[in-house]
Amino acid sequence: MDRLFAALADEPGAELPEVAQLTDYGRLRATQSVSIEGLLRSWRLAERLHLETLTAVAADCDADDAVLLEITRDLLALVDCAAASFSDAHRRISRTRAEQDRDRRAEFTHAVLTATVSATELTLGLQRYGLRDDREYRAFRARADSLPRHEFDRLLRPGGGQIFGTIVDGDFAGFTDHIPPAPDTALIAFGPARAPAELPQSFRLAGRALATASALGRTGACDFDELGLLPGVSADPELGAELVQRYLRPLERSGSATVLVDTLAVYLDTGMRVEATAQRLIVHPNTVRYRIGRFEELTGCDLRRAHVGAQVWWAIHYELMTHTAAKSDPANQ
Repeated sequence: MDRLFAALADEPGAELPEVAQLTDYGRLRATQSVSIEGLLRSWRLAERLHLETLTAVAADCDADDAVLLEITRDLLALVDCAAASFSDAHRRISRTRAEQDRDRRAEFTHAVLTATVSATELTLGLQRYGLRDDREYRAFRARADSLPRHEFDRLLRPGGGQIFGTIVDGDFAGFTDHIPPAPDTALIAFGPARAPAELPQSFRLAGRALATASALGRTGACDFDELGLLPGVSADPELGAELVQRYLRPLERSGSATVLVDTLAVYLDTGMRVEATAQRLIVHPNTVRYRIGRFEELTGCDLRRAHVGAQVWWAIHYELMTHTAAKSDPANQ
């Protein structure tokens, strides 16, 4: 600002800062982490102080208002020119640094999730990004072909907590200290809460939750803890197919397999309580008892035995997953 004033006064040897100098100035302030808002605010403050000085001096010298107006206009023009130069340089450096920081965060996130970060690097990364090693975080995963990139980027914007994202094997992935709202049109699976050093396990379970929820046709946010044994059903198709053959295929001889399976699903879901099942299905309790008896007659099994009930539950959910997956396969449409 002093140099701009000197140029306005036509002092001998006074020169305006060259564009390169102003550009370097903008770069310097950006590398010093001075925000462009703070930088422009300081220039506006200096500009206001100079204008107040000009006004006071003009009054003391009894200068003509036209002269004061001309000097003021020239000063504002010079300030605008200078600000345009250093602001452009500042924004370019800030944008580059932001991209570099985003890349470093993504690399750190990838290393944490895939267990390729050393203990020292993990500690330094936690300190750098303001994370706590005594706090738990949830890994998450989503198919890139089901979640638009802008939706994923929106999830990573600062909100009510910490969230880090990257790409792992073509999928969107990351970890967070909370479960953010997920779009209803896409599926985002979250693993159980774990300490930072145990996030690879949470990420593996998030992958299993994603596969399971996808097979069930779910969307939105899906928590591994809420799926219960369903990830096991999804991960063991050989066992699932065998249980379907044992407990569900014999029902096809009855001509009412769908009704029997639906009744069994509600019966097991209500803790094998006849009255609760009847209320859920809006039928008489004796109807439920008849259907359960018919199932035991066709399969030759006793649902009162705990392991039988668990196997039937497994068979029903495996069959549901298989049918859902078949319907969502484009080859079958």
